[in-house]
Amino acid sequence: MFIKEEIEKAQALSEKIGRFPDAEASIRETMRILLDARRIISLDRIKDEALNIFLTNLLVGFEVPSPNRQLLDDAVSQEEVSYWADYYLRKLTDYYFANSFTEHLAELIIEYSRQYDRQYAKIIEEVYMKLKEDMVLEDLYYFSEEVMDDAAPFVMDIKVSLIRQYFSDHLSFIGIAKKYFTLGDLIEMKRNIYGKGKIGGKAAGILLAKRILSLQESPEDQALSQYIQVPEFFVLGSDLCYEFLVHNGLLRYRSFRYTDADLMENQFTRLQKDFRKGRFHPRTRAYFIEILEHLNGAPFVARSSSRLEDAIGFSFAGKYTSVFSPNQGAIESQLEKLEAAVKEIYISMYNPGVIAYRNHNKLLDFEERIAVIIQRINGRLIDETYFFPTLAGVAFSLNPYCWNARIKREDGMLRLVMGFGSRAVDRVGDDYARLVPLSAPTLRPEIEARDIRKYSQKFLDVMNLKENSFQSVRFKDIAPRFDDPQLRFFVSLDEGDHMSDPVGILFDEEKSVLTFSKLLSSTKFTDTMAKILRKLEKHLGGPVDVEFSVEPRLMRGNEDFRVNILQCRRLNFRDELKPARIPQGIPAAKTLFISASGVPNGAILNIEYVVFVDPVGYGALAAFEEKHRVAHLISQLNRTLKEKSFILMGPGRWGSNDVNQGVKVAYGDISNTKMLVEVAYESGGFTPEVSYGTHFFLDLVEGRIVIMPLFPDKEGSYFNRTFLMESPSVLADLLPAYASAADVVKVVHIPSIIKSELLQVKLNAGEVRGIGYISVAESDVLMPEEVVLLPM
Repeated sequence: MFIKEEIEKAQALSEKIGRFPDAEASIRETMRILLDARRIISLDRIKDEALNIFLTNLLVGFEVPSPNRQLLDDAVSQEEVSYWADYYLRKLTDYYFANSFTEHLAELIIEYSRQYDRQYAKIIEEVYMKLKEDMVLEDLYYFSEEVMDDAAPFVMDIKVSLIRQYFSDHLSFIGIAKKYFTLGDLIEMKRNIYGKGKIGGKAAGILLAKRILSLQESPEDQALSQYIQVPEFFVLGSDLCYEFLVHNGLLRYRSFRYTDADLMENQFTRLQKDFRKGRFHPRTRAYFIEILEHLNGAPFVARSSSRLEDAIGFSFAGKYTSVFSPNQGAIESQLEKLEAAVKEIYISMYNPGVIAYRNHNKLLDFEERIAVIIQRINGRLIDETYFFPTLAGVAFSLNPYCWNARIKREDGMLRLVMGFGSRAVDRVGDDYARLVPLSAPTLRPEIEARDIRKYSQKFLDVMNLKENSFQSVRFKDIAPRFDDPQLRFFVSLDEGDHMSDPVGILFDEEKSVLTFSKLLSSTKFTDTMAKILRKLEKHLGGPVDVEFSVEPRLMRGNEDFRVNILQCRRLNFRDELKPARIPQGIPAAKTLFISASGVPNGAILNIEYVVFVDPVGYGALAAFEEKHRVAHLISQLNRTLKEKSFILMGPGRWGSNDVNQGVKVAYGDISNTKMLVEVAYESGGFTPEVSYGTHFFLDLVEGRIVIMPLFPDKEGSYFNRTFLMESPSVLADLLPAYASAADVVKVVHIPSIIKSELLQVKLNAGEVRGIGYISVAESDVLMPEEVVLLPM
């Protein structure tokens, strides 16, 4: 049925074409070729329709005078038939084209038809090249797929151009992406991209993972796909970041990355103020409002998507800010919070820690412009107040921490938490994620109930919708409000000397400990995660890590859950080489430490300095400022010893945001060390966590820094603290301003203590044994079995 709007579109097109009477025939014939190619209406069919309309009008007595016909009789000449058939053919051409294609394409056809009258192949070629230049995707897609005689090369050309424009210039990414994305995929993606700049590595990784996981290559894939989804998200292109800088006179900060490290902190404070005062271009604010209308009050997270995040070999994991928003209240309030979130992400490009990471990895000269992802959050609501994903975490297709012979490195691992995954990827306070080896999901490093209790998750990160804020709440406070029988899949009951699984749906929440025991032993969850990782690893051509959340529905034997893919990127580890040979017969006097837990593979040879933060001295520091000063001292030593070979040893959980759990450093503060040994005495109050999978761990691995816990009180372990404490310290010589910290921080120069000898570290994960000992220099040319696992 012809509707008014469609007729008006056709009339408008007819008027445009009518301005060029000499080119009318060429214009409409080109349009009919496209209509035929797109299978909207064939060349024969449209001509038949035109003739039928004319004949129908004659039958019903409707007639329009012909300029060649003066008499009103029943005779219809061939000339008239031809005239009226052509008349209606023109009208039908305009109607079908105006309601099938865009005005932009019509204007291009008019333009090139006037230049190349009736040279249809030339007109089509010129229109195609112009569409490709302008990247008008909707027209370009159908034009190349259906019109060109051999469309495949043109389609590939367009796909690569689009991938370069919006995704990445990295040939490795292009080579993978062009195989999986269709033009239809790229067109659909563009609808959620605001601006014309690149969308960054994080957004590209999510979209590529979504496409790969949708592939139906086997019956198993069809079963797998029902468990996977990618939450809706929108991308602010990197050009909007540049526009913000220009609009607010902030381009002067482009050179900030070259600022002297000693001046950077103070200048960064001023930069933060300037950015927070900035205003967005009215067009960008209109984008924000449109995104908020799409979200319709749903909580979201604003995340960075850096152009550097797709640089092969560099993770930038956790480097840039992410901001969670409950997205409650009036649209004006939501808009204000979204604008503030985007500003914080832009500010994080200039964070001194990010600058240090870029400098260390020789990426400082790259001028960064960051894209932003606005991602809808799927989760559950408790008491109409607390909103959070039921489960979340990070998954790795390679498991670098094989503490038991049953664990296979190639099967991967998870770090799993309840609530937001911030607790899985960051080291926070005295709290722990569940480490899950996918080859043996129920296996855990702890055996005794007291250790399971100690190393369990105790707090959840949640959104408080009533207070419009992001909070941490005690699990024991929220468990009684869960009001969901499936809670029994996530907890064990603390019986004092052992843990038990809940029987039935009623149990004492006060005894609940988050172990995820039944989820790991009695559902398809870990099997599903393993399949996801294997499929992504296969198609991306190497190991991957995936951030995820899960909404399970596990009741009465029916399993139904959705794994939300929040981020996916390729890890570029070299193949793991053989573990080091552990030397025998090293005398105790020359042994610095022996570890029998959490030992990786590798060897670090000829270490000159040991920087040791004494757990006893550090624990005796009462003030936050004193412990923070220790972290600052470590940062200064990191710079001072940059050209030397040194390792760090010290209490607890380095990189934690809680100074009472360990030294609060970032990657940039320890980027030059060869190894970090986290020391924990049974009674010292410091507990190293298995950090594998955290952002801190990824930084160390990709920075070629070995990390290992050391439990001196554990059977089979040993630590010669006396040697370090009684050896002369060179701290005052290196940094005289910090001489007063000598009771807490020792800097031992090994060759000065034992002439011409150095510290050697040999690690063997299979034997779960690592040793640090002092000997004469060993060969710098490592045997294959003595090379540590490193990234590309």
